[in-house]
Amino acid sequence: MHDPINNQLRSALDEQIEAFLTKGGEITEVAIGTSGISADHKKAHWSKSQAKKADAKAPRAEAVAEADPALPG
Repeated sequence: MHDPINNQLRSALDEQIEAFLTKGGEITEVAIGTSGISADHKKAHWSKSQAKKADAKAPRAEAVAEADPALPG
């Protein structure tokens, strides 16, 4: 089945493309894998992530085991 919202979006996109082409715009085909980012674009420098601190609200395994001895752990 066709999703009516997707159909509306596709229809709106088709209208926008047609208007663009009517005004003299051109659509060029871009090869798969081509990036829109220029080669001289500054890259983000990432550092090693730090270990996440234990969530104070999360129950610890020992507390869960004490609360319900039937649970594994």
